[in-house]
Amino acid sequence: MVDGKGKKMSKSAGNVMAPKKIIDQQGAEILRLWVASENYREDIRVSNEILKRLTESYRKIRNTFRYLLGNLNDFDPVKPIGYR
Repeated sequence: MVDGKGKKMSKSAGNVMAPKKIIDQQGAEILRLWVASENYREDIRVSNEILKRLTESYRKIRNTFRYLLGNLNDFDPVKPIGYR
């Protein structure tokens, strides 16, 4: 694992990000999204900036789904839709 600048992470350098700390600050969903979005064939980068971008992306995805689900609340697939 490397930091956002590509520098190797190590406890002695003090630049390690603990998963528990990330979960406490950002939430488990952000950590899961980060793990799913990283390319395991390359150096795995993690930084506060990367996590902030993922937090913003997650917020947009979540709000979009909330909007869509809210509009589907009274949807009946059998009932015809009136087109304008």
